[in-house]
Amino acid sequence: MARRKKKTEASEYFLAPEEPKTEWQKFLVHLEENIKLYVAGTLFIILCLAIGGLLRMSAAVKDKNIMTEYAEIVMEEDAGKRLAKYEELSPKAGRWTAEVLYRQGETALEIGDFSAAKEAFNAVLKDHGKSEFAPSALDGLAFALNEEGKLQEALDAYDRLTQEWPSAFVSRRAFLAKGALLEKLDRPAEAVAAYQHQRDLFPDSSSGRNAETAMNTLLEKHPELKPAESADAGMPSPEESVSTEVLSTSNNESAAE
Repeated sequence: MARRKKKTEASEYFLAPEEPKTEWQKFLVHLEENIKLYVAGTLFIILCLAIGGLLRMSAAVKDKNIMTEYAEIVMEEDAGKRLAKYEELSPKAGRWTAEVLYRQGETALEIGDFSAAKEAFNAVLKDHGKSEFAPSALDGLAFALNEEGKLQEALDAYDRLTQEWPSAFVSRRAFLAKGALLEKLDRPAEAVAAYQHQRDLFPDSSSGRNAETAMNTLLEKHPELKPAESADAGMPSPEESVSTEVLSTSNNESAAE
C-alpha cells in the first residue's frame, strides 16, 4: 500500500488564503463576507428615498388642490354658500387652516350668524394662537359679542386684544370700539380716555376724527369730565399789566390836555 505524500511547506503556502494587509483589502474581504447585508441595506435606503419622494409629491399635490379649492371659495359671491364651503374645507386645510377659519368667521359675520362666527374665531385662537390671524380673530370675536349685546364680554375681548397684541393694526384701532362700549356700560370717564387715545394714535384718519367727535359729544353730556381750567386762566401777564397801565396813563394825560 502506497503511503500518502505529505504536503510540503510550499504547497501549504500556496493553498492558504492570503491575509489582507491594507485597510482597503480588509474592507473588500468584509464586503464579500457580508454582501447580502449590504445589498439589503442599500435597497432599504433606496426604498426609503422613493417613499419620501412620493410623500412629498403627494403633499405638494394636496397643497395645490387645497389652494385651488380655497381660491374658488373666495370667488363665491353668495355668502351662505361660501360659509358652507369654508366649513367643509377648514378640517382638511393643512397649513392654510388658520386663514380659512378666520375667513369662515368673517363670512359668518357677513350673514349675521354670530354663533358660527364665534366658533370659527375661537378655533383660530385655541389652535392657532401664534398665527398672524389670531389678533384679527379676536377682533372679530369682540365684534360678534358686541352685536349679541354681550357688552362686558366684548370689552374683555378688546382689552385682551390691546394687551396681547398692542402693535397689531386691529389692536391700535380698537379703542374707538372700546370707547363706545364703555359709554354703553355707563363708564364715561373711561370712554373719554379711550376716545382720546384713539384720536392720538390716528389723528388724521377717519377713526381718529370719529373718536374726537364721539369724545366731544360725550363731554357735552358730562361737562364735569372736561379738564379743569387753570386758576390763572384769563388773567393778564405782568408784561401785559405794565403795558395796560402805561397806555391808561397816556390816555389820561391826553384827556387832561
